[in-house]
Amino acid sequence: MEATRPKSLRKRLLPTPLVLDRKARAAAMLIAALMAPATTAQAQDDPPPAPVFTLEAEYTFDIVGVAQGGDDGVRHVDLLTVTGDLDLDAATGWRGARLVAQAIAGTGGEPNGLAGTLQGINNAEVARNQVKLYQFYLSQQFASVP
Repeated sequence: MEATRPKSLRKRLLPTPLVLDRKARAAAMLIAALMAPATTAQAQDDPPPAPVFTLEAEYTFDIVGVAQGGDDGVRHVDLLTVTGDLDLDAATGWRGARLVAQAIAGTGGEPNGLAGTLQGINNAEVARNQVKLYQFYLSQQFASVP
């Protein structure tokens, strides 16, 4: 059985609603209406600056099942690709230059060995489960091409 509180205590625990009179509501609506166009105009006039460094990641997860072949069963293969791009023009003033690095991490079973094929059935399979620096290069733009 639940204990009941006295009426006076229940009354004090209930939140008091915020009541605005007509003038306060009109003033709040006027302020909101005046600020909305100013915010929109400011956003259109000042585009955000281009980022100096961007980091992108892509994750691929494959589940491969072999019904007939060398062996039957299910294996998984996953591949994580992380790419970093440094805009050297924004960072150091070197016009048209970018530095790009990309790392990959592949793990999982060996579905190609499970299927017993030479050609392979999944191109995301790796020989060893490890993280590798896949590419690292400097890109220089020589002319503005539309």
